[in-house]
Amino acid sequence: MRLSLSEIRANAMKFATEWTDVSSERAEAQTFWTDLFSVFGIRRRSVASFEEKVRNLGGAFDRIDVLRRRHDRRAQEPRREPFEGRQPGL
Repeated sequence: MRLSLSEIRANAMKFATEWTDVSSERAEAQTFWTDLFSVFGIRRRSVASFEEKVRNLGGAFDRIDVLRRRHDRRAQEPRREPFEGRQPGL
């Protein structure tokens, strides 16, 4: 269910108040992201995952704090025509 703009604003104000004095980003990272997604009425598990293994620019593996999951919107939305003048692949 989508939230109204007034609900999002109220959630954002509450979120900002709760996170004003947080001192340890590392200790609170996952909670921060979960709370941020909830501002918009989004369940974090449906859009992102934590500590995903990724290859860095040097070729070694690291972990990323939060990674947006790829979502196939084609199954849920009607096909949209490309914007006129837009080049394919951009």
